[in-house]
Amino acid sequence: DDSNKGANKRKGILELSIFCAAIAAGTACSISSKVLYELKGVGSDGTLQTFDKPLAQTLGMFVAMVFGLPIHWMIVAFRIPFPGYEQFQTKEGNDNTTTDDDDELERLVAKSSSSHDSATTNNGSATRVPLQTYFLLAIPAIFDLVTTALCMIGLVYLDVSIYQLLRGSGIIFTALIRTWALQQPLFKFQWVGVGFNVASIVLVGMAALLQTKSSPEEESFQQVVFAMFLMLLGTLVQSMQFVFEEKVMVKDETNVPPLLLFAMEGVWGTILCLTVLYPVGCVIPGNDNGMFEDPWNAW
Repeated sequence: DDSNKGANKRKGILELSIFCAAIAAGTACSISSKVLYELKGVGSDGTLQTFDKPLAQTLGMFVAMVFGLPIHWMIVAFRIPFPGYEQFQTKEGNDNTTTDDDDELERLVAKSSSSHDSATTNNGSATRVPLQTYFLLAIPAIFDLVTTALCMIGLVYLDVSIYQLLRGSGIIFTALIRTWALQQPLFKFQWVGVGFNVASIVLVGMAALLQTKSSPEEESFQQVVFAMFLMLLGTLVQSMQFVFEEKVMVKDETNVPPLLLFAMEGVWGTILCLTVLYPVGCVIPGNDNGMFEDPWNAW
């Protein structure tokens, strides 16, 4: 019992550390994106311009995600211990100490593997991900593309502090969609937390609007309202992505390692950015050489 308590405590500290690291990384990413918007450079017409290129930042994010693919291959090829890759590890037979959690994990892995074509072979070779799964991952990539593009456009007109807090509205949408779509009701204390999020979003939105009231430009108020709408719409789409991934990737036991999920979203997102998002940005009229965003002017 004491060993289990110690293990649970260590697990809790690890989860708390990951949570804090995720918040710090997300905040740093938002600040970096806003700083990038405020940089100036010489445009394609030879004039000094501000780098307010939300589509370029969206493309850059997906390209960076692609680098998870070689890391995934390396983990599988060398059977490196990594969270979420237990099904790719072979039993060496030199560790006879197992726990009930280990046995349960092995049963779950065996059940997942037997329900797909990705079952391990008798000689202990690595699990294979079904080919159709690679195409299935295009769906969350579409969600991610829409979310990132909308939020990056909203960040152009919002302070990074307002932007970061409005991203918290995803908790509200995820709770509502998850309860409705997955039929998994939340506990009362969880709804209390959702209520606090609703109150904070309302206060943050009011603060952003009141801040623009002091601006002499009417356009500033309209831009902030439009940006907040895009932010809320983006977090709604992101919530749909979370629920989809939980339903398809977890509930239906689709055998998708975390880095592969991350990297393939980057692959599909990059393709969609180049073939859909940028062409749309070129058609929509704007202030960037007559377009919403000129891809050649970004580089």
